[in-house]
Amino acid sequence: MTDTLVQGERVVQLRRISQPSQVRTKSLIRAWAFNRRGKTAAHRFWAGSALHVRRERRIRVLLVEDDDSIAEMYRALLEIEGYAVTIAKTGRSGLEALATGGVDIVLLDILLPDGNGFDVMAEVARQADHPPVVILTNYGEPEMVERGISLGAIDYLVKSRVDPSTVSESIPGWIERSERGRGSEPDD
Repeated sequence: MTDTLVQGERVVQLRRISQPSQVRTKSLIRAWAFNRRGKTAAHRFWAGSALHVRRERRIRVLLVEDDDSIAEMYRALLEIEGYAVTIAKTGRSGLEALATGGVDIVLLDILLPDGNGFDVMAEVARQADHPPVVILTNYGEPEMVERGISLGAIDYLVKSRVDPSTVSESIPGWIERSERGRGSEPDD
C-alpha cells in the first residue's frame, strides 16, 4: 500500500514494507513531518522502520570540484541519498551549468584550474535569484572563511573537518535557510 502526501512542490510516497500491524499512524505522521524538513530518507530517522520514503522531485546539486576522486565520492554518496548531482570541474563550467538553470544548491571548491572559487562566488552573487552556495574546500584560514561568507556563501566547510554524509544531511537545511532569507528581504 502506498500513501502520497503533498506539501508545496514536494511529493512524498510512503510505502509500507512490513506487516500492517507494525505500522502506526503516529509513525506515518512523524515520517512525513521529518521528510517535510527536507530529509530524503525517513529510514535514517526510523532505523528499521516500516516506512520507505521516495522523493518525486530530487534536489539538484551542482558540485564544482576539480579533483576527480573527491567529486566522484561526493557524487556517489549524494546520489545514494537521493540527490541529482552535476559535476563541473572548472569555475567556467560551473557558471555555465548555473546559467542553464535547474540547480537547487551549489557546493563550490576554492582552488580551481581556471581561477578561484571566490571569483565564481562573486559572479553567482550578482545573479538576482541564485541558489545557495556552500564553499567546500581544503583551506580553512579565517581570512578565507570570512571572505567566502562575505561574498554570500551560506556556509564554509573544510573538507578534512567534515564528512560527506554530514554535507548530505545538511543540504535541505541550507536550502530552507536560503529560502527563508530571501523571503525576509525587503522589497524595493
